[in-house]
Amino acid sequence: MVSPVSRINPRDPTGMRAIEARNIKEAQRGIDRVLASILKRFDRRMPPSAVEAMVDNELSAWTEFQKRLAVERVRDSVRRGVVRSSSLLKALRIDPDQETMYSLVSRTIAPARETIASAHADSVASDLKQRVIQALIESEKDVGLRVKLKEAAAGPRNRASIGASDQTIETHRQVVTEVYKLNGISMLTWFTSEDERVCDICRLRHRKRYSMDRVPEPHARCRCMLLPDDGGTK
Repeated sequence: MVSPVSRINPRDPTGMRAIEARNIKEAQRGIDRVLASILKRFDRRMPPSAVEAMVDNELSAWTEFQKRLAVERVRDSVRRGVVRSSSLLKALRIDPDQETMYSLVSRTIAPARETIASAHADSVASDLKQRVIQALIESEKDVGLRVKLKEAAAGPRNRASIGASDQTIETHRQVVTEVYKLNGISMLTWFTSEDERVCDICRLRHRKRYSMDRVPEPHARCRCMLLPDDGGTK
């Protein structure tokens, strides 16, 4: 029997590094584009009420688009999670029906993750709106306004990045774990990325075995992978 470890890249055990990076960049660029559009429409002679209306108009459609993107990230991670977990289970001679697994997790994990993703997009947009309106209203001259807007959007931009990562990695992790459960796996092995970025907590967990109901909670943007236990040594 082949160990699931043989089917992973030690530098990228989840296999989601490139997807996560793409989704984070997409989230950041989304904010950059809407800021550029707002800046293009802004006139320093606008009264505060006109500034608010303009920003609200720009962000309304943008917010709905970002919510759809966030939900699509979740759905993509659900699909990838089913494929990934199925591949690892095959190393243990367990061959899940992927269509059945996808159907089950789409009814259990996906709705909650989609709700969280949509709410997060709304929250980021609301925060961005307040910060941008304030920066525009308080601006005394156009010179340096682009920098001020960028500074005002730094917080929401970072939150958007964290959200995109969560929608990608955490969704993937939950789906993988659920597929293991559905296929009778009771023990898991913690596997880190084995590089210099691994935190001290995760480094201590590397290759440790945990029962399904006692797996430690991963920290935000954790890159570790939970493998179906093959009964081997640590």
